[in-house]
Amino acid sequence: LPNAIPITRIIPREQAENKTFHIHQRSNTSHPKSIIELHRPTLRRKGIDESMAGRYNWNHTHETDYRTLYLYNPSILPLHNTLPTFEKDDPDVLSADELQQLTGGDPTVRYVAVFRAYTGCNCFGPNKTDRTLMTAGEQINYLAVALLDEGLDLIAGTDVLIDLNAGPGRLKYFRQGIEDCRISLIKGAIYFLCKEELKQVAIKRKKQHLPKYSVKHHPPGYTPPGYNTNGGIKLSYVYPNINGNGLEVTLLSHCKKIGSGKNFNIFRTKSNSSSSSPIIGDSDSSYDYYLQEHPIPHTYNRLNIPDGTKSSTGTALNNVLKRRPEWLDKQQDIVPQETLPQPTFDTPDTVHSISHCEDGSMNCAQPIDVPFFGENDHGTACCVRVHLPTNNNKSRPKKEVMVGISHQKLSRQSAYWLKDVKKRYEHFGIDQFVSQFVAYEVTHPFHIVARSGWFCLGFANENEFEEGTGSTFAGKNTGARLDIFNDTYNCPMIHFASGFSEVVGNYSRAIIGYGVNDCHPRMFFVDKEEIVRMLTTG
Repeated sequence: LPNAIPITRIIPREQAENKTFHIHQRSNTSHPKSIIELHRPTLRRKGIDESMAGRYNWNHTHETDYRTLYLYNPSILPLHNTLPTFEKDDPDVLSADELQQLTGGDPTVRYVAVFRAYTGCNCFGPNKTDRTLMTAGEQINYLAVALLDEGLDLIAGTDVLIDLNAGPGRLKYFRQGIEDCRISLIKGAIYFLCKEELKQVAIKRKKQHLPKYSVKHHPPGYTPPGYNTNGGIKLSYVYPNINGNGLEVTLLSHCKKIGSGKNFNIFRTKSNSSSSSPIIGDSDSSYDYYLQEHPIPHTYNRLNIPDGTKSSTGTALNNVLKRRPEWLDKQQDIVPQETLPQPTFDTPDTVHSISHCEDGSMNCAQPIDVPFFGENDHGTACCVRVHLPTNNNKSRPKKEVMVGISHQKLSRQSAYWLKDVKKRYEHFGIDQFVSQFVAYEVTHPFHIVARSGWFCLGFANENEFEEGTGSTFAGKNTGARLDIFNDTYNCPMIHFASGFSEVVGNYSRAIIGYGVNDCHPRMFFVDKEEIVRMLTTG
């Protein structure tokens, strides 16, 4: 994304595998402070009101900020009504006017994508003791937004960089509460779901001759209205573009805390819960919407989202947010699933278990054996629709299911593998990721009907690099590989499948987008037949 992430903030390809250069770039700027200092005596000496501590530093100048930004974890929104064959009764498409605003009338636009842009990375793999590369300097999250064509290539000039943390929000700027955003279209409105915050936005394509936004300088202690202050915020709010000028992102309304945690996803199902028609091209416009909190065990809450096509949306949504039960329906019963279907194929973890003591100690007479990865997966991406054969009987009608992706990782927080009393896994590294497909019923209670075995997603190849448009890391930094159960695999230690979406105009395929070692993004098309194979025969 050459406009959102200019060349001054990109690691040159010849330095991609030079860790010392990466660390140096973390502080390569003439104005290194994006956050007003938290140290109270320093603030007093500078004449800054102490209440401003931790907020966005309006005097920070982006034009002289050369700290590297690492782009990863993409989320892709298909714009189905960019083709004349779309189903006109589908409520989750933009109106003709809003689509015109978004695309600028460009007939090649098919998708909107968002990416995490961060000043830290794991390009060389996470290390148990050395976190220098991820933590050196300030840790600042930005959001890159771009329009893509049918091949997932950038529409020239449409990539921009904005700072969602430096605007209306719940937390002070130094907390950096917004990261890894998913993008969705619900009832005619575009939403960013970023950790615990849900934001309704409008995206407008701008003429390319407009001048780039320039940060104005103000006296110390001055904070512009809306920059992480709880008062004085008037919506709608236009996010200033830090880099690029091809799009304008406007915040219409927001939910400051939709749940506790992160990696939530939103899915929809028919209100009558009786039809097995595909979600794309469906003629029934009556749907319920759910916030998926955990993929396994499957937990969720029903969302009551106002109609995004009405002019009163901003006011209506903000009023709803003050009365949370009306926004998040806690009355939707979750029916526990007694047993989960077995994975469709074995992976190395199948023959490994963790022996632990019920009292939490490392010494007991009768330790209990549990599966290595357990059955509490992390949220990843959801959902696309596929049709599975009924009991592998090809003569019977196929069953429509929702498919998501979940993941497990060797988390430094839980370090569960170190609780093995036999001490068999102490040599394992942290943040090793594996993923699986999970198929759910399309009707309540959305039980899990199939699981694939674990898999990983690969590195970008050398030929994926194109000067000016491709990632400078394609084919580089491939040494940090998944290494588990005494085997090393040809995939990154960290692959986070942040995007999983339908393909515009082709129901037989899906798109997977993911981050490679928290370093750079990758997106690809996959045939749904392959997903079905992995969920049935393996």
